[in-house]
Amino acid sequence: MAAIQSLSVTVVEDNPNMRLMLCQVLRVIGVSTLVEACNGHEAIDALRQSRPDVLITDCNMAPVDGLELTRWVRTSGDSPDSYMPILMVSSLSDPRVHQRALDVGISHFLPKPFQPRELIEALFQVIRQPRPFVRTDSYFGPDRRQGERDEMMFDGPDRRLFGSDTEVIQ
Repeated sequence: MAAIQSLSVTVVEDNPNMRLMLCQVLRVIGVSTLVEACNGHEAIDALRQSRPDVLITDCNMAPVDGLELTRWVRTSGDSPDSYMPILMVSSLSDPRVHQRALDVGISHFLPKPFQPRELIEALFQVIRQPRPFVRTDSYFGPDRRQGERDEMMFDGPDRRLFGSDTEVIQ
């Protein structure tokens, strides 16, 4: 539990009720350092100052949404930590939104509505079982295959091989 108590989390959510719920769940499990932001623009300023261990962000916000925020964290020279675990929450149920979130480098996607237990499990997963990071010409972030490489080996034309432009970073 000491690891959770020392954890610093930034929560970015434009809905004040959802932001309150997220923060309350985090406080209940012992997270003592919480920074709140209403959108991605505020979050960028907060991230520059607070340098959290984990970022929890909504997807759909204005003027800067969670996808743009994630892209900034992963690729900006001003980012406090491009390897920061990013947990994205969203009420957008379109699978394309989930895929776009993976493509910009989130660590975990949690669809709304969710139970507090699901948030806690997702948080523990990104902290205790982080996926290796991958760098290619067009992507930097956690391995998007989510364990397929470790669980399955493909033969024939459908197998997935690392290209010569792919670097796996442990």
